[in-house]
Amino acid sequence: MPAEFQGDPEGEQIFFEDIQSNRTQYMRRIEYMALRQKDLPGESKTEKRKRMQGFARRALANEVEAPIVISGNVRAWRHVITKRAARAADRPIRSPAATALQILQKVNGTAFEDFQLFELPDGTTAAHPEFQGV
Repeated sequence: MPAEFQGDPEGEQIFFEDIQSNRTQYMRRIEYMALRQKDLPGESKTEKRKRMQGFARRALANEVEAPIVISGNVRAWRHVITKRAARAADRPIRSPAATALQILQKVNGTAFEDFQLFELPDGTTAAHPEFQGV
């Protein structure tokens, strides 16, 4: 749920109504594909299922959780955190970047000890490195 809706009963209601509408659209698209779409030549059941889900997924809002796993070396992580946890970064990307920084500081504190986390007026967290371009 977007932070702007959290704690606001009317906002939360709007969010849940939108999610339900997205779910209805998703299911309608899956049913359509299952009934009317033919198998493509050489397509496996898994490939057809993934094709159907990919088509239906386009009906979903951006708020849908999408767990991912990423890796990178220290230099790459420093670059990502510098850009994506900065005050100017969009709120939806700044929050996970700041969380990633906190995790990286626990795992490899010396490589990220120069980053300072600070709270912004909107209640979110941002970060800034003491040393640029390391």
